[in-house]
Amino acid sequence: MKFDKDQRSDKRFAVLFGGKGHEHEISCKTAGRIIKASRRLGFEVLPIGISRAGDIFICLSEDSAISDGSCFLDEEKLISTFPVRLCGRSGFLVDGEIISVDSALIAMHGDNGEDGVVQGLLDSAGIPYTGARTVSGAIAYDKAAAKALAEKIGIPTVPWVLLTERDPVIARERAGAIGYPMFIKPSGLGSSVGAARVDSGDAFEDAYLRAYELSCGRVLAERYIENKCELECAYICAFGVSAVTPPGMIKAAGGFYDYDAKYKSNTAKIYAVANVKKEISDLARSYTERLCAAFSLRHIARVDYFLTDGGELLFNEINTFPGMTEGSLYSAMLSSFGIDEDKEITALLKAPLWESERGRYF
Repeated sequence: MKFDKDQRSDKRFAVLFGGKGHEHEISCKTAGRIIKASRRLGFEVLPIGISRAGDIFICLSEDSAISDGSCFLDEEKLISTFPVRLCGRSGFLVDGEIISVDSALIAMHGDNGEDGVVQGLLDSAGIPYTGARTVSGAIAYDKAAAKALAEKIGIPTVPWVLLTERDPVIARERAGAIGYPMFIKPSGLGSSVGAARVDSGDAFEDAYLRAYELSCGRVLAERYIENKCELECAYICAFGVSAVTPPGMIKAAGGFYDYDAKYKSNTAKIYAVANVKKEISDLARSYTERLCAAFSLRHIARVDYFLTDGGELLFNEINTFPGMTEGSLYSAMLSSFGIDEDKEITALLKAPLWESERGRYF
């Protein structure tokens, strides 16, 4: 596959993937699907891969090598680049020349993906991009900040406490008010990375120290809810028109939808449309609309909730760029809502170009 920097179509879209974060592998899978679909739809795509070390490249590998991450191993198909703005022109710098793009889609998850780091880089370079802006992404990414804002606008959450103590003994004393069992998790990170159920004080220290290390000293302790299910709503916005889907549902084996259950073992049961009462579905959609507005989110998000046996709906977290692999719930919810893959991909690529328009798309 060859890239000619002097030839371009009417629209060129960069897709950023990989990264230094813990979800590098999932980002590659997401990007592989997006790039493949984009090319099928006739878009010119500039694949921008960020290695685990943080180096930035234009990747000329086949789509399959992007999906499995092996593109970073073929140095002959990697062109070093960096987003810049020079002399009034924005784009990706290659050998002293700027390759312009109309917008960028940051297909990256978790730390160094949804936390505002890459967004700030593109803002500095003057490159429009899909998804939450720097500050919105940073606030939504931090679970404690997100829960505090949700509570401020009247949306209930699972009882929680933010722990910042280096000494796990002191942290355990503060977390005691939550009660056992509890979940200990990094205040940052996604896909349940670093999260652990703690059933007693004896197991607290190991879980806390791991979460503390992963999240630079910001740890969340949450009350464990028995027999809960997870509900998730998909948000998408283009042409100035937004859509929030009815919630999908996840029933995890053992009650914990961890990283392996999400991406490896396939033990969880996933439903694109949750079998819940209409008032619960309507409430989840209403909460999602309020949260997206409060966080000033753009274009794409997935908002996650817990539903208790007693029918109480509790906010869990926001994902400002949810996984979009072949089996991801986000795309399945959109499809069930009538937004197929073609509309989904087109909307996300072009969303930054349509922000000022008011045409109807969905």
